Amino acid sequence: MPEESINKYYQGILSLIRQKRLHEAFDLVKTGLVESRSWDLQSSFDMISTAYNLMTQYMLQGVHDPKQREMYDSIVIRLLEIADRVHILLLDRESPKLYHIIRNRMLRSNDLPDTMHIVQELQSVSMDLSVCNLLPDVHKKTEIADRWYKLEKELFEKTWTTISWDSGEEETANYILESMPLTSTDLCLYIGAVTMSLFQCFDINKLLWLFKAYGSEQLPVKARQRAIVGIFFILHIYAERIKYYPAVMVRLSVLKEQPDFARDFMQCYINFFQSLGTEKITRMMNDEIVPDIIKGMNKMKSPLDDKNGDEDDGIPKIIMPDIEDKEIQAKLEKLTKMSLEGGDLYMSTFQNLKGFSFFHDLENWFKPFDVNQPSVLRLQEMGSKMNDTILNILKSTTYLCDNDKYSLIHLFPKMPLQQFDLIRQQLEQAEDMLNEQDHKDDLVAMDEADSKLQNTNYMHELYRLFKVSPRKREFSDLFQIDVFAPACSEINKLLYSSNNLMLLAEYLLKKKYWREASRAFELLALLDKGDEKSGALYTHLGYAYQRQKMYNQALQTYMKAELFVSDNDWL
Repeated sequence: MPEESINKYYQGILSLIRQKRLHEAFDLVKTGLVESRSWDLQSSFDMISTAYNLMTQYMLQGVHDPKQREMYDSIVIRLLEIADRVHILLLDRESPKLYHIIRNRMLRSNDLPDTMHIVQELQSVSMDLSVCNLLPDVHKKTEIADRWYKLEKELFEKTWTTISWDSGEEETANYILESMPLTSTDLCLYIGAVTMSLFQCFDINKLLWLFKAYGSEQLPVKARQRAIVGIFFILHIYAERIKYYPAVMVRLSVLKEQPDFARDFMQCYINFFQSLGTEKITRMMNDEIVPDIIKGMNKMKSPLDDKNGDEDDGIPKIIMPDIEDKEIQAKLEKLTKMSLEGGDLYMSTFQNLKGFSFFHDLENWFKPFDVNQPSVLRLQEMGSKMNDTILNILKSTTYLCDNDKYSLIHLFPKMPLQQFDLIRQQLEQAEDMLNEQDHKDDLVAMDEADSKLQNTNYMHELYRLFKVSPRKREFSDLFQIDVFAPACSEINKLLYSSNNLMLLAEYLLKKKYWREASRAFELLALLDKGDEKSGALYTHLGYAYQRQKMYNQALQTYMKAELFVSDNDWL
């Protein structure tokens, strides 16, 4: 069966379950089971098929069972889990995607270490690296760093391609949280692998583990924010499935009362919608600002012009030089403000620097910037003070996300010395610009809210992965999901008070995301209590409709707003 047919078959099962046509869904799953030749799954399938037949017989006989709903949900959950596994097993035989290549390679391997062993090896290597940092043995340090890199790859690939956790995998995951054997870098990598594994196939134990990771206050802020971003996407991707898991709904009910969770989850929404403006920022950079600045630079004399010719072509412009043109200055100020608000200012700069072999390995997209990574050590081995300056800037800077820093690390060795020095100057200028007095208050606020910064940067990294990575076509685009789809309404209502949701809706309206704003206000309308806030709610909803040229809906909504506020200036 071709890959496209397998995916169509799987979507057919999900559609039947959504329509509560379980009898037909069972028949379809049974067909796939026969083709997959998975006898373990066949045994589980027979058990739930028998349970389903008994339940329907009791219903037809009019027997009342107070646990009927609970039994139905349990059958649906187990049927979905079997369908998930059948889907992946069938794709393993046909798909050329990396996920299935790795799974097939692991299935053929006879000496594959378990995850606990890999974690223990990583713990040992991190201790060796710590010792090497105290000694001047560069060769030994590089050797250990290469071993570390290999183990990280093993950890990521094994975690990513495991469909569901058995008791051993779950025990290892809990050990990672409770005993903290991993460095911050490897912990973030592991969280990324768990999240990517959930994107491939839902596993309730992995999702609950992400909740546990987010709630572990002893973990670094960077790791906790990566967990909450993963939770944000998983809840919306699997919104129709989540309702069958009371454990998730209970966990959310508890968390929504915690101010930190409400703040961080709201930040996920804001950063997600900020990503919608990334292409606009990129066009503004490429079509307006950069051409204008190049014209300005051509009027300026530089002593390097005659010597370098066109050597500067292709250098990523991290930040622009001093420009006297007030119109350009205003645009740069606007972009800087957008960056401080979470806008992805540097996507245009780095989107063409993701072709290095480093980025063909999926795990490298989830690595925080670490000076002990082999690629960074090779730059240090070049032995220039300028290299140390660059690394110090990259370690301390907050305005570049981690995989953009790795882009620079892989670009530097390929650059002539004069270009290398120019990049250093640009990085320093960027840091100075963001530390100017005009933005001092904003930066202080960002420092105080490190969680916001880490949340924003991780969202930028995921955006690059799903938009410009060499393997982007192997994944569904996370940034195309509809977080206000009807299936997500229960999730959204559970997570937000009306006040928080109103703030998000107003934010979307301010940013001119009319469609998304109208969806948020529609959700608010479902929660509307007919109080003094109702007039503003329906007025703004009507305006969002109007801007989408949905005039009938706008008129009806404005009329409803008039019932609450007769002297509204908008009407």
